[in-house]
Amino acid sequence: MRGYRLLVGDRDHMVHDAEKRLVDRDDLLIDPVLVESLDQHPELIVHSAMDHVWQAAGWPRSLHFTEDHKWRPRGR
Repeated sequence: MRGYRLLVGDRDHMVHDAEKRLVDRDDLLIDPVLVESLDQHPELIVHSAMDHVWQAAGWPRSLHFTEDHKWRPRGR
């Protein structure tokens, strides 16, 4: 994965420093996610895994979640 970019935004509004955000490791290993109930909201299930992906590219957390861990797709 090293050298791949995690671009942020849509075609018309890319974050300007996206080119500086390269994945910093060869292998991107993410902890397994245990789904204990199908009643769980999907965003709660994937939140931690998505943070790990974004952190590998130099972001502090996934920008698709608010600071209080609520799902917020970009562009909405």
